[in-house]
Amino acid sequence: TADDGYVGYRLNREVPGAGTATLYTDYQCPYCAKAEPTYEKVAKDLEGTMNVTVRNMPLSSHKNAVPAAQAVQAAELQGKHLEMANKLFQTQDSWKGITDKQTELAGLFLSYAQELGLDTEKFKTDLVDSKTLELVEGDFEYGHKIGVKGAPQFVVNDKPLENVDSSTSAEDMAKEFKKAAGLN
Repeated sequence: TADDGYVGYRLNREVPGAGTATLYTDYQCPYCAKAEPTYEKVAKDLEGTMNVTVRNMPLSSHKNAVPAAQAVQAAELQGKHLEMANKLFQTQDSWKGITDKQTELAGLFLSYAQELGLDTEKFKTDLVDSKTLELVEGDFEYGHKIGVKGAPQFVVNDKPLENVDSSTSAEDMAKEFKKAAGLN
């Protein structure tokens, strides 16, 4: 568990006292989009052994990364975190260049929410709720505090790993997570 008490979105069942691998991600980052499917597989592979979570690391170079993270957090409140995250990764090219965040970008994210079967009125409210933005900013600030310098960044028990990136295989990723957590 992270020492700030919040671990992010869980990709597998919690194992109390076990090590925690965390992916710091940016939904506008093409490398994060590449890393996500592998990381989801690792979460399944480590079920019952380690906790696997995701936190937000919207990079300032990606102008729509914060609204995208807010969309994922709003979807999470309705149990559709992964569905929205994967939708945003798959459609990056269609929204990364939008400059009208208030109407065009929010409208596109709302259409994704509708497509995913979310309560669109609740989604609209949660998308702009200050608590949603605070959660995204809190992840970002905590990541910086523990040494996360970019995205995707893989961390085990709040220690960034330098030898795991978006091109690492699921098998090697799981092995490195276990090693960093002191498991064999």
